[in-house]
Amino acid sequence: MVNPPVEDHLHGATAANELGNVDETRKRLWKAHQLREDRQVIEWLWTIDTGYGQVELAVDQGREGLIIDDPPFEPVARMAIGNAQAKLDDEGTYTGLLPLGDYQLGAASFAVAGQAWRPVKVDVRSEPTRGWFKRR
Repeated sequence: MVNPPVEDHLHGATAANELGNVDETRKRLWKAHQLREDRQVIEWLWTIDTGYGQVELAVDQGREGLIIDDPPFEPVARMAIGNAQAKLDDEGTYTGLLPLGDYQLGAASFAVAGQAWRPVKVDVRSEPTRGWFKRR
């Protein structure tokens, strides 16, 4: 098996970032960092780690809107929220990173804080499944 070079991981991170896929951006940056220490990569990872928090959300598919009280100005952060909403609409669950802030999902309010060790879990389904998430 051939491991892609650092540059390929960085190109992938840039592409994922332009699509607002912060989770994939971070994964690719981490792979690049493991291959070669680079100040810009470390700073980019730090920016993600201090500007986003991990969440696990579950809704009745297509029924609940994800609202942030104070929408971010940065386009990537706005796209990240939109991507999370699209996944909730399509699949009813979203596990990943969201920009820091106070959110509303259905009747539930929650806060996403940086550097959290555990994800914020919010389940507003009318009939929660066994376990935390229903695997599709």
